[in-house]
Amino acid sequence: YILTTTDAIGCSVVSNVLVTVNPIPVITFVQTPAAICNGQVQQITATVAPPIPQLVTGGGTITINTSGIANPYSSNLIAGGLPASGVSVKSVTINGVSHTFPSDIDMVLQSPFGTNVILMSDAGGATAISGRNITFDDAAAATVPSPIVNGTFRPTNTAGPDNFPAPGPGSITQVAPTLASFGAGDYNGVWKLFVMDDAAGDGGSITNWSITFNIPVPVSYSPITNLFTNAGATIAYDGTPTLASVYAKPAATSTYTATATRNGCTGTANVTVIVNQLPAITTQPNPATQTVCPGANVTYTVAATGAGLTY
Repeated sequence: YILTTTDAIGCSVVSNVLVTVNPIPVITFVQTPAAICNGQVQQITATVAPPIPQLVTGGGTITINTSGIANPYSSNLIAGGLPASGVSVKSVTINGVSHTFPSDIDMVLQSPFGTNVILMSDAGGATAISGRNITFDDAAAATVPSPIVNGTFRPTNTAGPDNFPAPGPGSITQVAPTLASFGAGDYNGVWKLFVMDDAAGDGGSITNWSITFNIPVPVSYSPITNLFTNAGATIAYDGTPTLASVYAKPAATSTYTATATRNGCTGTANVTVIVNQLPAITTQPNPATQTVCPGANVTYTVAATGAGLTY
């Protein structure tokens, strides 16, 4: 915005004002609860978008030798303080990429729990590059171009298999690699970037690299009455924002509200757990014990209250 201030004699000054609008978290329930009977347990799980991006830096300079493994091999980045579950890789940024024949570069990223994703292999063509900043993101519109320019691209592998010798992961075939392939796991720990030059005669370097993680937005539920942190319904939920599901065991139909706050903006969503009451027997069979001759019929009568009863 432009703010204009004018005094009594018509003199004015202009200032620029920046207003940042943060999105309101959108909460979606993973499942639509089915009706349960009184005494049963219903799981409630809410997801929140957009997640919180968290940049982790620490990957240092890499020398891409004219053939074979780079130095260091691997280049390590340590992630810490992330939630133990629910995290994903939003993007990986490789800064200052220089090489005299870019398609010679093979690079694979290995997670702390051993999953490997090829970021780039046999891509970029033969035009020498210097100081390129490349971000890999599954949401990018295109793969790595030839020649390579600064920008954001999907992980790109134009050929295979690719071999990353020990201590690398060995032979890998990934036709269409994605960061989503890292899947579930504890993202805290050492992330390893293995870089290779798969032909002789050309070399290069990388200045540094980083990872941006998507952190789920914590969700709190209310009211907390009859909410539990496990399916056995033995540990009561205390209302603390959590990434885990909660479990409802209400005695009657109840509506629960999920709340999430991101950058000061709060979003809510409601979910209703329908509880059907158990039938009640009002008249027991009488007499409970009868004595008859073989082949005779015995009749019992019982009465109960409730909806849709069958006997």
